[in-house]
Formats: sequence, structure tokens, C-alpha cells
Amino acid sequence: MWMDEMIRQMNNSLKRCDVSGVDLLMNNHQSLKVEIDVRQENFTMCINLDESLEKYQAKATDAPTDTNAAIDTSASIDTNAPIHRNVPIDTNAPINTDSH
Repeated sequence: MWMDEMIRQMNNSLKRCDVSGVDLLMNNHQSLKVEIDVRQENFTMCINLDESLEKYQAKATDAPTDTNAAIDTSASIDTNAPIHRNVPIDTNAPINTDSH
């Protein structure tokens, strides 16, 4: 967004024809260039971060081949089979006979 604003300022539709206007426009462009040069390190850091994330992502997509085999074997489990749990039953609990 910041860069878009800088480009918009450089491509100003009002073209200066007089000497003072051209000087003003050149000074504006020079200050924008200085600001871009100052931020160059941030641009480089962002580009390097992007490249390292892409490499990390590529390594991460190659790794799960072993887990895919585990998923394939677990797919043979019968999902419709009843689940039995050892739940203790309190035989001394009162039975609720009220029906609403």
C-alpha cells in the first residue's frame, strides 16, 4: 500500500511546465527515492523471509509420507462398530420416575 502511494505520487497527472514546478517535482522524487532506499533493507528482509518460508513449506510437504501410510491403515477400522466403555454404574442412585 505504501509503495502504491509512492508510485501514485511519482505518476502525478499534473505535469509541471514551469521551472519552479519542475524543481519541486524533482525534489519530491528525490525525497521519495531516499525513502525507498532507506526501506530497501526491509524489502530485502521480506523477500528473504518469503523465500525461506517457501523452502520450509516445500520440505513440510515432502515429509508426511510416513503418516499417510498410518492413515491408510487406520482407514480399515470399522467406524460403525459400537464403542464399549467401562463406565461404573451407581446401583444406589435413586431412579427418577417423574415424566414431564
